[in-house]
Amino acid sequence: MVKPVHIGPVTLGEETQVAVPLVAETTEVVLKQAQTLKKLNPDLVEWRIDGYQAVTDWEQLDACGSQLQQLLAPLSLLVTYRTVVEGGAGTLTGSAYQQLLQRLVQAPWVQAVDVEWNTISLPALQELQQSQCPLILSQHHFQGTPSLAELRQTLQAMAASGADVVKMATMPHTARDVLTLLTATNEARQRFSCPVITMAMGELGKVTRVTGNLFGSALTFAAGEQQSAPGQLDVALVRELLATFPGTTK
Repeated sequence: MVKPVHIGPVTLGEETQVAVPLVAETTEVVLKQAQTLKKLNPDLVEWRIDGYQAVTDWEQLDACGSQLQQLLAPLSLLVTYRTVVEGGAGTLTGSAYQQLLQRLVQAPWVQAVDVEWNTISLPALQELQQSQCPLILSQHHFQGTPSLAELRQTLQAMAASGADVVKMATMPHTARDVLTLLTATNEARQRFSCPVITMAMGELGKVTRVTGNLFGSALTFAAGEQQSAPGQLDVALVRELLATFPGTTK
């Protein structure tokens, strides 16, 4: 049985929740976008700090984050530093990546942090897990879709690490790839005690963004002012389709 995870007022592990990305280079644009995104009434906002120019200046990042959280309240704030190898703009790795995450999990304005499975070491992950901040352990495949056996193995390893939530994103090239991702999602929902987030990206993968309640994905990402990954749909449309395919959480 899935143990729900609370990210501020949002609960992952029951009905599929909707997140919108916020990607901006400066504090001024971050706060301006936030005002627009709040009107869309998502469940959660993902601040992609790898696109923020001053991401390595902690004082400036911390000040911007505090203002952002106050502006968005009561919406939950997920903070993500997506590296280049996983489809983002971030170039930090090793100790620099770990140090940034350590600061984020201690920051009062952060409700959850994305942690890349391929970028963090296991000892560093275990250190992060000492905090009370929920961690979403993620892996992204922008070039293709691993085999079902590979997805099973990776998701199992991620869940076994003690992650609060595990996330897998793949790029499908065929309908079979989409089915592979959905099969892995459904199996994980039945086997894991932690919530699972999955999506197939691009045009073929759009169906996976609106059927989370059917197959077990706890969170879907919808486009706000812009997409943070290919295939994201409009927030209102996502909510309409999620209601159309209510599915089951069992």
